[in-house]
Amino acid sequence: KICADQRKPNGQFCAGFSLGEVLAFLAPLPVRKVPGIGRVLEKQLEAIFGVKTCGEMRARSAEIAAVFSPLTHEWLLRVAHGWS
Repeated sequence: KICADQRKPNGQFCAGFSLGEVLAFLAPLPVRKVPGIGRVLEKQLEAIFGVKTCGEMRARSAEIAAVFSPLTHEWLLRVAHGWS
């Protein structure tokens, strides 16, 4: 979904096939671009942790785990690593 939005309407985009390429693509991506992260969660991540990008979310994973439920933390971690 995220890659499909990169070159709308007719272009194609591939984030890469290696973990490094995917992480490099996701790092500067605003968390709001991730399907499932809405305005409220975006504001919570920014207000509590100062997180605006997927790379920042990945870096603050331990702190996020202390605040959010295990299920939410696991989902956010998967998103930040491009596993979902």
